Amino acid sequence: MATTKLNPDRLTGPQKAAVFFLTMGQEFTAGFFKVLDEKSIKRLGKQMSEINYIPSDIAQKVMDEFMANIGNDVNQVVPWKPGRFKTSG
Repeated sequence: MATTKLNPDRLTGPQKAAVFFLTMGQEFTAGFFKVLDEKSIKRLGKQMSEINYIPSDIAQKVMDEFMANIGNDVNQVVPWKPGRFKTSG
């Protein structure tokens, strides 16, 4: 298995997604994977398996970009199904 060295200035979309899900943790990721198709799960899983360490600056950059994008897009449509995503607490 190849190990990917992450370059904060050259992260691909799939790498950003992998960093995001690895940062969010197993429970969140498992819940999200339930709504993905098999092809997407395999592609994302491959990216995730190639990352064995996420430097804090890269995790911060990915999360900052996510928050900026989610905050700026007022036209997002998310198909909601009660109970799809559970939060702890």
